Amino acid sequence: MGRRKMFCAALAAVLLFHVRGRALTQEGGGPEPGPENPPVLYAAGFEHNRDDNWIAVAMVWKIDGSTITPIPLTRHAGVYALTESEGSLYAAGWEHNRDSNSVATVWKISGSTVTPILLTDGVQDAQVLSLAESGGGGPPVLYAAGGEENSDGKAAAMVWKIDGSRVTPIPLTNGVREALAEGIAASGGSLYAAGYEQNSRWENVATVWKIDGFTVTPMALTDGTRRAEANGIIESGGSLYMTGYERNSDYHDVAMVWKIDGSTVTPIPLTGGTSYAKACCIVESGGSLYAAGWDSGGKYISTVWKISGSTVTPMALTGGMWHTRVYGVTAGGGSLYAAGYENGAMMWKIDGSTVTPIPLTGIGGSTAFAVIAP
Repeated sequence: MGRRKMFCAALAAVLLFHVRGRALTQEGGGPEPGPENPPVLYAAGFEHNRDDNWIAVAMVWKIDGSTITPIPLTRHAGVYALTESEGSLYAAGWEHNRDSNSVATVWKISGSTVTPILLTDGVQDAQVLSLAESGGGGPPVLYAAGGEENSDGKAAAMVWKIDGSRVTPIPLTNGVREALAEGIAASGGSLYAAGYEQNSRWENVATVWKIDGFTVTPMALTDGTRRAEANGIIESGGSLYMTGYERNSDYHDVAMVWKIDGSTVTPIPLTGGTSYAKACCIVESGGSLYAAGWDSGGKYISTVWKISGSTVTPMALTGGMWHTRVYGVTAGGGSLYAAGYENGAMMWKIDGSTVTPIPLTGIGGSTAFAVIAP
């Protein structure tokens, strides 16, 4: 897959998990987060530097009440995923090298110190789209999911195990056909990555890979008749839930959630199939699941879907005046927070039916792909 195609897949289909799907709480002696005392949040993505030829800069934004503090990481780069472990933040995405190839990269952020961890050698394009943590009873280990091109220019779905400074690649596919891992989560002693792999008809098949060490077991979520992709993933009540989309016979994209119990896959359509929609991420809060992404009504409209059993309730975050999208979602302090794009990187605070937009930057084209409440 060429670099431009690879990035288009990430920008339009990301997401991104995953660990940010957890409702994390603050530690320490301060007051508990709540509507009157919102949690400290971190969002991440990229911002174009208008003073440097509009070059993309990998960004993290710290949101502490009404105070937004930008944390630039590096030029010619972007962030798609965030997590927190042992007091440090970890951002993941891509960074261009001197050959203009994209290197899959994780940045460790400890206070004002930013340490890059390169996952690939930069010979071929690669990127990280999601992060998860799995301690396994010992020191925490990070797992990054994404894709890496081979010498034929086709991308293989990948997971990288990051244990301190040691990076171990775990290929999920053989690179014969295009594939990409877009979300990752730990459950029951195994890892699960969500994404897609093309079939012999060159249709993208929504796929989940179960990973036990170096043993990888793929499971198709769709029949491969029409294009489909999975990205966000979360465990709830002993089941796995994955977000994405599936194209119908009218060539409309239906926002989807798939519930997985063992070998049983239950599709949960979020939209009616007359628009172009996609669910990119998912979180659990207050006994319900919330998927987030976009629907279309002339323009792409940032949308959150509340899923309570078989009942799906959509909530538009924007009015449809211009294209907007959600790529990441989290819960904290009794509120939901969604991250995405509306005339620049944007975050929305959601309290019941009340939606409060929180602009992260006023620079058009900049986008937030992930948000967490550590």
